[in-house]
Amino acid sequence: MVGLVHNNFNPASSGIGKKINDARFLALETLKNVLERKVGLEESLANSPLFARSDPRDRALARLMASRTLRHLGVIDAMLDGLAHRASSESDSRQDLDTRHILRLGATQLLFSDIPAYAAISEAGAMADRLGLKRQKPFVNAVLRQIQRDGAARLAAMDRDRFAAPPWLMASWRKTYGRDVARAMFLSLLDDPALDLTPLPGRLAAQELAAAVTGSVLPTGSVRVREAGRVEQLPFFTAGNWHVQDAAAALPARLLGAVAGKLWLDLCAAPGGKTAQLAAAGARVVAVDRSAARIKRVQENLARLGLSDQVTLLTADASQWASAAVALPPLIAQKFDGVLLDAPCSATGTMRRHPDIMWLKSPAIVAKMVGLQAQLLAAAARIMAASPPGTLLLYCVCSLQPEEGIDQIRQFLAAHPEFASDPIASDEIFGETQFITAEKNLLTRPDHWPDWGGIDGFFAARLRKMG
Repeated sequence: MVGLVHNNFNPASSGIGKKINDARFLALETLKNVLERKVGLEESLANSPLFARSDPRDRALARLMASRTLRHLGVIDAMLDGLAHRASSESDSRQDLDTRHILRLGATQLLFSDIPAYAAISEAGAMADRLGLKRQKPFVNAVLRQIQRDGAARLAAMDRDRFAAPPWLMASWRKTYGRDVARAMFLSLLDDPALDLTPLPGRLAAQELAAAVTGSVLPTGSVRVREAGRVEQLPFFTAGNWHVQDAAAALPARLLGAVAGKLWLDLCAAPGGKTAQLAAAGARVVAVDRSAARIKRVQENLARLGLSDQVTLLTADASQWASAAVALPPLIAQKFDGVLLDAPCSATGTMRRHPDIMWLKSPAIVAKMVGLQAQLLAAAARIMAASPPGTLLLYCVCSLQPEEGIDQIRQFLAAHPEFASDPIASDEIFGETQFITAEKNLLTRPDHWPDWGGIDGFFAARLRKMG
């Protein structure tokens, strides 16, 4: 097995080898939904009847196979294209597409898992039979046996960062960050990420949580778990002493200063991690999201954490409040001590955790997000019209696209002279100077913390209303 550092999955030790067939078909179904129908991986699984009737171990294996195939898709496709013209992804016939997906899953198991080669190859053939691809079965068998023989050597000889993401994204990051940094960023996406937990202050020390979950305390206070298993079975989950949150996403709430007893507005609250951090620090929070389903998820998370009494939830589309022609809801038409805008974005900073994103997003989607973010920033400015000088507006996105980050802030400040940038200092984030940009904004990248296993990409700018 090559290419992975941790989180390998061994079906024999998990007791699910005999059920790999169902898990494999679920993984195939998920790949088809992501790559052909542009449906997110988790959404595809949640809406799958096969997923609903599978046991937890089969679900875990299917999710792992699908996500790992998507993580290495560019590399796998390059290898398949080099092995046989017939393996090319250019054909759009149903049989050729299904054959391609079978080969992708088989290659993933041969190159990036501990699944025995004989099982990966035989199951690929069984799946070809089941899909009515009997004529393609010898071809599938031949290609996978070739990968079994020399796939590791081919992989070692590849310049893997050339195939780590779609060309548009590679061009964007190279232009923005330079070739060397972009290369490190792309290579960091090829490793499975660990699980990060945010302990709630005053309830559980990070060191105590790390000891209980056999994890490590990161430099910024988050706890990282390499082999997590099922989240709800981890210690202190039921007690509500922590929540799942990448270490990067846990940083913005640290930039808000002393929030105890103050009233904060969280404009795009779901899934609720930052709302929970504010409430746990003693703030009163009005949390807004336009999705009733996502608000329900926030409500459930707050209930588990015992923070419901400090948060008022509102289902509404905050982007509509940018126009003076739209009346602000009474709950919003008040003086807030601060506004947090974790805006919808392309989420390219989270691809190490959600590899389907790199195959779902496009420049057109980035442009659409840029427009929505501008509307939300304008809405925040309007809401803050009655707030006194010194009131904070924290804007953040889990994107590494400059259009959604620094460019968005520059345009907002040019249009709103009543706001000014409030520089972020490294001592506010435990001395991590590498996370501070030349403009004194926060920017984490997936190539940061290589010795810890990386971190999600995240941008945050702190703005202050002037007199």
